[in-house]
Amino acid sequence: MREPPLSTLPAIPTPSRADHVWFELTGGHAAAVAVLRRQLGLARMTRALAGLGRRQLLEDPFAALPPAQDTADWLTRRQLAPVLLLEDTLRDDLGLGTDATRAVLADLIGTVGARLLGRRFPALTEEAWAAAPADTRERMARRVFARLGNIASADVHTTDTTLALEVTACRFVSLLRQVDRPHLGTLFCEADAVFFERPDAPVSLTRTTTLARGGPACDFLFRLRP
Repeated sequence: MREPPLSTLPAIPTPSRADHVWFELTGGHAAAVAVLRRQLGLARMTRALAGLGRRQLLEDPFAALPPAQDTADWLTRRQLAPVLLLEDTLRDDLGLGTDATRAVLADLIGTVGARLLGRRFPALTEEAWAAAPADTRERMARRVFARLGNIASADVHTTDTTLALEVTACRFVSLLRQVDRPHLGTLFCEADAVFFERPDAPVSLTRTTTLARGGPACDFLFRLRP
């Protein structure tokens, strides 16, 4: 059964593994390498990439868990795995301390994550958003966030100028706890800040609490900019 059209709002593709791999090949990997070069310099970046490549061939940070159940689970693991392996590489191969490792990872996650949001978050106009029925706006929002993979459960509410998203379950937070790396959870919030705090961002974002920081939910409030 075909879904009803999204009125004047942009069409949002169905999330897919191929789409995410295409993002990695056409921007994600290059952005990550640029961060490592900036943070580590050429010599240490080369060592880091070699160590990461070796670990990606030999290690699976989720080996103790059941296989991915669906596309959303796969997308979440695909984004988390290189971060987990890179943390090990920076610590064990390069000998970086906790603070230095965290700084590199925060920069990388923020930069690459913001680029991913740039690919996933649609261009919206005030007129199209306000003209669309509330159920159409909600459906579009859920399709947008489904393409990121990590949102497992959320309540969505819209007005003519805002989108409120209360995330009550996040796959990033859940998986990181299962592999005993909960300290990395807050770093994935950095991508939101990097993308939505840009002066030319299509919408602004405010939030007061997140699951990664121990809150009961992630209370995202998006507001369209003129």
